[in-house]
Amino acid sequence: HHIDMLIDDRHIICVGDAGNLNPPTRNTKPRASFLAHENLYAVQQYEDPRHARACVAEDGSLRVGELWEPYPEDLVRRLLDDPSSAIQRPSRLLDGYGLGILESGPPEHRRALGLSYACLRGHTQQDELFLSFFARGIDLLDDLGYPRTWDHRWQFDANSLVHNTVTVDETQSGNRKFGGM
Repeated sequence: HHIDMLIDDRHIICVGDAGNLNPPTRNTKPRASFLAHENLYAVQQYEDPRHARACVAEDGSLRVGELWEPYPEDLVRRLLDDPSSAIQRPSRLLDGYGLGILESGPPEHRRALGLSYACLRGHTQQDELFLSFFARGIDLLDDLGYPRTWDHRWQFDANSLVHNTVTVDETQSGNRKFGGM
């Protein structure tokens, strides 16, 4: 559920090589979802009021849909009247995604801690039990992300100690062992 995976109303937790080391910047635009027209499809399929709320752009207008697909404007507007369309972000466990999120504080002082324990194939970088921390729109524990050079990928980029991971006795996390730690 992309709505529930959003952390601090602004970010998604970057795992593997999805992050980057940029200077910290404050992301001031809260959002309901990183998806746009895909939420319209979810409204049509599930009639979920939270997906209808995610169809509203930052300026209050409804998001644009796909050119050749029917636009469910009446359904979106009806679902927006439902009080359950308000998107709440309490602390949550998304076990199917391997993601735990603790959040607290009002929007202007929101803080959140995320723990990813997903066993992803492909772009992982020895970062099981990856920690992330966000406060007031800033990613305070940015991850290294995609390798800057391939010269030292296995010694550096794919090493557990380079990422914000929980380690025991500085031990590298399991080397491509799926299903356990």
